[in-house]
Amino acid sequence: MAPLRSFVQWVVWSPKRRRFGVRRTSTAFRAWPSSIRWTGWGMISSVIQLPIGAEEKFVGIVDLISMKAVVWEEESLGAKFHEEPIPADMKTQAEEYREKLLETLADCDEAIMEKYLEGKEIGEAELRKAIRHGTLVLKIVPTLCGSAFRNKGVQPMLDAVVDYLPSPLDIPPVKGLEPNSDTVSERPAKDEAPFSALAFKIMTDPLSER
Repeated sequence: MAPLRSFVQWVVWSPKRRRFGVRRTSTAFRAWPSSIRWTGWGMISSVIQLPIGAEEKFVGIVDLISMKAVVWEEESLGAKFHEEPIPADMKTQAEEYREKLLETLADCDEAIMEKYLEGKEIGEAELRKAIRHGTLVLKIVPTLCGSAFRNKGVQPMLDAVVDYLPSPLDIPPVKGLEPNSDTVSERPAKDEAPFSALAFKIMTDPLSER
């Protein structure tokens, strides 16, 4: 069955920003999402983490949803981490970027907008639900940071995939054409549905790192 069309939700994790021509500094990361043009899809990059340090001094992230710092233990090579209060020198920045996140979510979620305008506290569960909704309807792109080389930030990135990206049950049945005909068929995400597969080829160019 040949698919008629497709759409893709995004979560962006930034371990190698040089591909986008951005320096590896914490300041550059905060400017980086706005430098990526999502306007062709009508989506907005929404930073949900801030890096603590950069390059060899990168130690963890500030979670703008829980408003806590997550620090990785060097000796564990990224396997172990713990939460702690946000560093004093980052509190102002964290509050600024959380406010930006709330503004973005208020634009795509009525419940968040109502609480935001009334100055009410918005819980973590409500924020995650709003981020997921904004991601599913292709309005926002959750943007995270980490270090693939040091395995820092990997666990929150995987959690973001589970929390914000659609499961097969969230996606409408795929419509396509039956082989050698113009008959349109649907394939729901169910075990009992007729088998269908998508074949594709990937090429890696070592010169462009892609």
